[in-house]
Amino acid sequence: MSGAACGPIAVVVNPKIARLALEKQHADELEYAQLLKDNVPSAPTYSELDGGMNEAFSHGFRTE
Repeated sequence: MSGAACGPIAVVVNPKIARLALEKQHADELEYAQLLKDNVPSAPTYSELDGGMNEAFSHGFRTE
């Protein structure tokens, strides 16, 4: 291999789906902006205490 970077990958998206996705993104951004304006508190984050990967899927990531 020459080590050259790959060029851009062309992806064909159904125009109807693309339009709906952009509309949804715009609506989400407006809602987010309103939440910020209203100073709505976010949910607290508990690092390394909540969430995590289901053990059924994490076996490939263990370093033990």
